Amino acid sequence: MARASQRAAAAPEAPEAPAAPVSVAVTETLNKLREDFGIDSIPLTEVDLNGHIFALRVLDTASVSTAIRFADTLSMTERENAINLQISLVAMSVMSIDGEPLYKVFDITIPQDQLIMVEGVQRVSFAPLNPPLGIRTTAATQFMEFLNTTASTSLLSALWTAYNEDVDPKGTLEQLLGIVKSDEGGVEDIPLP
Repeated sequence: MARASQRAAAAPEAPEAPAAPVSVAVTETLNKLREDFGIDSIPLTEVDLNGHIFALRVLDTASVSTAIRFADTLSMTERENAINLQISLVAMSVMSIDGEPLYKVFDITIPQDQLIMVEGVQRVSFAPLNPPLGIRTTAATQFMEFLNTTASTSLLSALWTAYNEDVDPKGTLEQLLGIVKSDEGGVEDIPLP
């Protein structure tokens, strides 16, 4: 009898009950945010550049932050930083080239936790043109290398123009980066707090 009570006393405590579900009010608020700002689904815009179809997406904050880190790491001067920032922002926005997801274009190995078995075949667990940030970043890094070393400057210029005119014509990226266009057509930085 003593042994049974000792075992019961030594037994681990029961795990805590799971957290209560999110309240209806919060869910309604999140649904309203999704409706007003398009949080759930970031649309792709296809642009035709010299017969090649690039699918680009509006950059989310995580992608912009990643692009800024890449540009800062690669740059020694302000001029280099401006060019590297364009390259990294464009690379983060491209999701596919000629219908092929960017991670497939660069033959990026998908981590095992992002694969599922469907009818005996391993497939990715995400929408092919909306991979998780880690996979997008790895593919974008390869694309940045391509844009930096192999591609012509005309490709970067065309992608940058397409992003600003077709994908993000409202200038949300410029607002996020603290850039405003002056009446004279120049660009000036907004001082950040």
